[in-house]
Amino acid sequence: ANPPDGPGGLRIVDIINPANPVQMGVYEAGISDVYGLTVAGSYAYLTDFDYGLRIINISNPSSPTATGSCSTPEGWAGDVVVAGSYAFISAWDIGLVIMNISNPASPSQIYWYDTPTDVYDLDLAGNYAFLADFEDGVYSIDVSNPANPVKADQYWESETVAYALTISNTLAYVAFGLDGLRILNIADPHNLAKIGSLSMTGSDKILDVASWGNYAYLAAGTTGLHIVNISNPAAPVKVGTFNTPGYSSGVTVLCRYAYVSDQASGLRIIDVNNP
Repeated sequence: ANPPDGPGGLRIVDIINPANPVQMGVYEAGISDVYGLTVAGSYAYLTDFDYGLRIINISNPSSPTATGSCSTPEGWAGDVVVAGSYAFISAWDIGLVIMNISNPASPSQIYWYDTPTDVYDLDLAGNYAFLADFEDGVYSIDVSNPANPVKADQYWESETVAYALTISNTLAYVAFGLDGLRILNIADPHNLAKIGSLSMTGSDKILDVASWGNYAYLAAGTTGLHIVNISNPAAPVKVGTFNTPGYSSGVTVLCRYAYVSDQASGLRIIDVNNP
């Protein structure tokens, strides 16, 4: 999803009271557009689209500080996932970038795996990275040796684009924009197989997807948040919708709350206890 114009950065928000979230800390220095964010231990890992990876110390949430950074090829960086001593970055038409972050003050690139189109998003399951590669669908990449990643398989549909994905156990939930949701069996990363799908209507453009329990949560642009029952992955069913004020481009879920990034109004917290 496209970030708003102007300088970007990190916002740390206290959500103990979901009805009254409170901003605690901000870090903006030198950052343009943040596309990806993950937290591991005392650090937040940001992907700055015009630069690469930035690592911020958040041990004091009210005063985050810069720790280290590393540029990606051509400065492009989308999503980021951290596992152990490595950060895996979706770098658009550059592909998959793998960095060593064992020393947060001095991260370094160790490999760059090029894919045919634009890697928008990624997730990890075991020794495999799964990439949402826009017009080329979904790739599974063996990263057991981060210095030598190897393609395992690809799932592709003609005239569709893969924007985002999330992994839960042996299933991948993939946002295919205007073409809806796809559910893939990834138990064998060398044999990706579609087991279920959900079509959308009109302007429902799925840009991000999260899962929790028996439900998938879709950030669908101008039509807000959509909730899908996935208890039977072969036959997902939409059960609820909540339209946010602007353009819903990201979603994550924890217990009874969905946290939606809405480009018109920032963070929206939605009670989804009754889907």
